[in-house]
Amino acid sequence: MQKKVDSYITHNIHYIDFCIGQLKKDIANIPSKTDNITAIMEYILFQKKISLPLSNQGIEACNDLIKVLNQWDIIQYGDLAGYIYQNIKDTHDKKKKGQYFTPSEIVRYMVEHALQYYDNPFTIKILDPACGSGQFLMYAFQYLLSLYKQFGISQKEAAYTICHNNLFGYDIDPVACTIAQWNMKRLSGTHANIFHRDLLSTDDLFQTNNSLVFDVIIGNPPWGAHFTHEQKQYYKQHYVSAISGINSFTLFIERSLSLLQERGVLSFLIPEAYLNIKAHQNSRQLVLSNTVIKEIVQWGDCFKGVYAPAISLTIQKEPCEEVRRKHIVHIKHAKSLTTIAHMIPQHMYCTTPETIFSIHYTHKAVALLEHIHTLSYITLKDRVKFFLGIVTGNNDYHISTIKDTAHPDPIIIGKDVEKFRINFSNHYFKYNIATLQQVAEQQYYLTQNKIIYKFIGKYLTFAVDPYGFYTLNNVNGFIPQTPQLDPDVLVAILNSRLLQYIYETQFFTVKVLRGNLEKLPIKIINSSNKKLLQKLSLELRDVTDEPKRTMVLDSIDDIVFYEYRISDVLAHHIHERVTKGTFIA
Repeated sequence: MQKKVDSYITHNIHYIDFCIGQLKKDIANIPSKTDNITAIMEYILFQKKISLPLSNQGIEACNDLIKVLNQWDIIQYGDLAGYIYQNIKDTHDKKKKGQYFTPSEIVRYMVEHALQYYDNPFTIKILDPACGSGQFLMYAFQYLLSLYKQFGISQKEAAYTICHNNLFGYDIDPVACTIAQWNMKRLSGTHANIFHRDLLSTDDLFQTNNSLVFDVIIGNPPWGAHFTHEQKQYYKQHYVSAISGINSFTLFIERSLSLLQERGVLSFLIPEAYLNIKAHQNSRQLVLSNTVIKEIVQWGDCFKGVYAPAISLTIQKEPCEEVRRKHIVHIKHAKSLTTIAHMIPQHMYCTTPETIFSIHYTHKAVALLEHIHTLSYITLKDRVKFFLGIVTGNNDYHISTIKDTAHPDPIIIGKDVEKFRINFSNHYFKYNIATLQQVAEQQYYLTQNKIIYKFIGKYLTFAVDPYGFYTLNNVNGFIPQTPQLDPDVLVAILNSRLLQYIYETQFFTVKVLRGNLEKLPIKIINSSNKKLLQKLSLELRDVTDEPKRTMVLDSIDDIVFYEYRISDVLAHHIHERVTKGTFIA
């Protein structure tokens, strides 16, 4: 049966996409695209008279979409009207508003897990503050309907009660609200509490009922929506989250918390970057100060054409500080939702740099970091001069594999840099600040024995540059400013499995950011081991034999583990995790 269902959807979606493509062609040739899309959706949903100069193919596409919608089983196959609207809209417009279509399996999981804390459906109030076409509301309706039926309530009475008493939806997009209302009526047979409203505008919010609060607030708030200068100033005045950085989804988190009952549940699908980006620090502090984090689920890249990993963050409003401090956060992965991958004491997040919500912050990792803090060490902050790689603005024009008068200067690109060594791949350009988009002072690049590193990569990758190469923008660098930081010894420490484990545990990002590097603990190595690390580091510049290279790398790790006083058991654990590419305890 499932194969027949999949075949039916696939067959129809191919034709639906064809119809949408035809409508987008027509829309592109008509001014005022937003009004045109509104008129087209109203024609498709309600058969309102349309006066747009659509082509015959465009009219035929609309009529075919009407036929498919009339036959479409919204419960079995999902939100087709929302799919049509999202795909007719211009991609740039969606990005500007931060709107994307949430995959149904994520919606189902989030609704079921947010509502699992409530057995009695009669009094619960649920809000989707950026409801779009109503995906979360539709699944919440079905979930509540099954509960009502368990109490012996008829489907008609239950549907009316759910739509009028239990479910609420707001959205800033009037067309989305219209589609959500259409979907809910198609599903329930009655109108729902769905309103065109800007949740973030606190001045005129809830004029009709200022006391309305909710038991569950759930959804996929806009990510990275564009704001005017006036809006940004307004948000900075009204939102604590906006002080460290303005993003639409952090504003939604803060506003929603103010509308949540004590011990009410909030569950949002948001970018994974929320967990560790400095701009979201105030929002994380707000969450830690007001809620317990029930779970964080990693969903990965779940939006078509959008390369931004997502998480669902489920939190519960909790006034008691002691309860918040003792709470254990559950971490899950999309591939195994029935399994708790890790359990992290919430109070640990209060001790991380910039209150990062590290999903790798386990007991072993915490014990290691607490041990490190008992040692005497320094950091790179104020002890090195950082510089960025060169941004040419047009690599095809500026970069050449042939050295000539137009391209006289050797430049290092990302693939040239390995741990401890540089494999120059014969790329050249001309250093000219007048023609390049971004450059540091020339003296930084020309400095010999500076340290360069890959800006993006799964593993920390550092090398000493003894020649004074220029570096392209995916290779950054720094110059030690104190004799304590011998370049070869420093590179040995930074390339070690121990520092990799610490970096991944605290920051879990593929970007090697200056602010993160400045927080790493750099141990001052005793003289005998310092000389040995210098020797091994220099040796690795030329070793190409992999078995020998592995042996030297292991020797460096042994010295670093010894200097940081890491036990053999913990050293083995770190070695295994980093070697396998699984940095979690």
